[in-house]
Amino acid sequence: MSSHSIGSNCEEDISTGALENFHHFLSSETAVRPGSLTGSPCEELKETEANTTNTCTDANADNMLYSYINSYVAGFILKKISKTVTKCTDCKSACFAESNREEHAMIKARERCGAFASRLKYPSEKMSKTLFSIHEIIKQILQTECEKLNFVDSVKTKIVANVEFDWLHQAHKVEVSDLIIKFSIRTLVHSWCKEINNILSGKATPNEETCNFLKRMALDKYRKTLKHKN
Repeated sequence: MSSHSIGSNCEEDISTGALENFHHFLSSETAVRPGSLTGSPCEELKETEANTTNTCTDANADNMLYSYINSYVAGFILKKISKTVTKCTDCKSACFAESNREEHAMIKARERCGAFASRLKYPSEKMSKTLFSIHEIIKQILQTECEKLNFVDSVKTKIVANVEFDWLHQAHKVEVSDLIIKFSIRTLVHSWCKEINNILSGKATPNEETCNFLKRMALDKYRKTLKHKN
């Protein structure tokens, strides 16, 4: 199987599918309606990922979809650090789910689309909650401090100060938490930068009432470029 096969939690898949929807969903710039998980796996996945432009008034349904996508992204990050995590039985137990839960629906859908089980990682509840906390911090800083120097250092400092990692084995807490933070920043910031590039190229249009100044600048630049071309 290619490293970019659907379901393998690869960079291409995570940036063009689940993670992109994850960013839109949590930034509240686009409402989300979850797809039904009763059809065929591939259809379920396409519906879940395609419906990010629909309006949803059911808060419980929103939360359900968030948990699916959050778990999938946590699984992607867990795959990146699995070699280190699996060296310790306690760390492995803390990071990996002992059994499949409802929030793993998107991972299971990808798996049923043809991915090998060994390529998919099922994060524990604590791992998923940690990713949520990290994303909230990254999202806040991206909205207010994205243009500042030493941006990554600033993000890491705030994550270390505000996110709890005591659920990891104490002997490996620093090493494993550093890896989680490193790949979380790399993955989530990449998604955000991709969104800015999509605005610059006209592939995406942000909500002008809620987007931050950098997205407005990107939109203005695209409109000026389009005007000159015409």
